[in-house]
Amino acid sequence: MKLLIIEDERPSFVRLTSVINKLGGDWQIDGPLTTTESVKKYFADGGRPDLIISDVRLTDGLVFSAFDSLDITAHIIFTLAYSDYTVNAFSTNGIQYLLKPIIPEELAAAIDKTLWTGKCRLSDVRQFAAGLRRPYIRKRFLVPWLDGFEVVDVSSISHIYSDDAMLYLVCFDGRRYNLSMSIDECNIQLDAENFFRVNDSYIVNINAIQRLNTAWGSYLKLYLRDSAETEILVSRERALGLRLWLDQAGTSQDVR
Repeated sequence: MKLLIIEDERPSFVRLTSVINKLGGDWQIDGPLTTTESVKKYFADGGRPDLIISDVRLTDGLVFSAFDSLDITAHIIFTLAYSDYTVNAFSTNGIQYLLKPIIPEELAAAIDKTLWTGKCRLSDVRQFAAGLRRPYIRKRFLVPWLDGFEVVDVSSISHIYSDDAMLYLVCFDGRRYNLSMSIDECNIQLDAENFFRVNDSYIVNINAIQRLNTAWGSYLKLYLRDSAETEILVSRERALGLRLWLDQAGTSQDVR
């Protein structure tokens, strides 16, 4: 049977394939597809998977938009980060969901359950979004400063970065603060129209980007305005998504 994985985070894809291989079964794995555009191309080129395991939010938008015009049926398992979406109503024919990080026993149960139900027509999948709600979009941070706290408006943030030990918030005027959260948690809470995670360590504000240069192996180099971090390497998996985001940054991220 053919299995398609749609996932824009390389570590998540590696973990998922490792779990699938350990579960056994005669799976031919395609992917990972990391953008809605690559999903559309896959099906336009004749891709016909029996089972799809897909993240909801990709680098260039929600995966539902890639399925809208596809008169194709498949079993589907959606994967979601714990704080990425809240689930109101979810199950329908051929569709299951899992919360990240993927637990082998839960994946095995979801595969068994969806294979025992009817397949879902991909063009109907957007109806599934009615059972999802995005969490609040953060407008400000309350950060420790000297002997108290300071309020930092999100619009004043140039970029956020991690050095493995700590997460830092950097403002356009050069102020820098520590954040007591992970970069994954921070990324989920920011407005996707204005902020983009360019690699595992950096999230940037669209207004902070000065230019992009092409680099080796499909990578991009990103240069920020008025910043000590003059050059940031954009991961290969996110390079196309970044270009699409910069070209259509006004696109709504509403699941409906």
